[in-house]
Amino acid sequence: MMLADDGSERREMDSQTGVETVRARRHLTSSEIGLMHAGRDDDFCRIRNISATGLMAQVYRAISAGDEVDVALKCGQSVRGSVIWTAEHVPDLASRSVRQIGVRFDEPIDIELFLSSRFTTQTGAVQRWPRLVAECPLKLVLDSGRQISGRLCDISQRGAKFQTPHGVPGQVRGSLMLRGLPALLGSVRWNEGLRVGMAFDFAIKLESLVQWNQDRRAEAFACRSGPA
Repeated sequence: MMLADDGSERREMDSQTGVETVRARRHLTSSEIGLMHAGRDDDFCRIRNISATGLMAQVYRAISAGDEVDVALKCGQSVRGSVIWTAEHVPDLASRSVRQIGVRFDEPIDIELFLSSRFTTQTGAVQRWPRLVAECPLKLVLDSGRQISGRLCDISQRGAKFQTPHGVPGQVRGSLMLRGLPALLGSVRWNEGLRVGMAFDFAIKLESLVQWNQDRRAEAFACRSGPA
């Protein structure tokens, strides 16, 4: 899966067997965000490149070669595969537990379909950003000053879904307050019973969302473990 960075195919000769192999074309996708499920946890990741048979990603927690993973992509596709290599040091984020990993897919994907649908669906709808399922208390502070308590259902860099005891009055603007994140200014886009969908004015920085998720997970683990 290690291919030329220009995305071209690369032929390699096995020194022992003399057999020439052609590796799949790799496409650089440095801005593509995915949601990776490994073990019991979901975490955001950054897709560095992808081919029909695998991908290279930047991840923010310990993942080992041999681990099975599922990766949900912003284009709506979800792929399953196995980690075949890891590299522990990434200079641009050396202060965090950051790794590069290589994943080989269980089945090849239609890479042309992936590339053509990264930003729009076949019907032209804007793609959903990968959403992390997370439950925790929150507060919605409306521009009018009214405060509404609720519980988070899921969150992405560009929006959140949450539930409130009495719903939210129409499509209003306000700030979503979650402990560990800055105030998230945005607009309520839909209401379905007590569930509310909100779009943020500005995307949450990926590293901030990753750190928030890690802190939330560590806190939940400490609560389950109890005092020493």
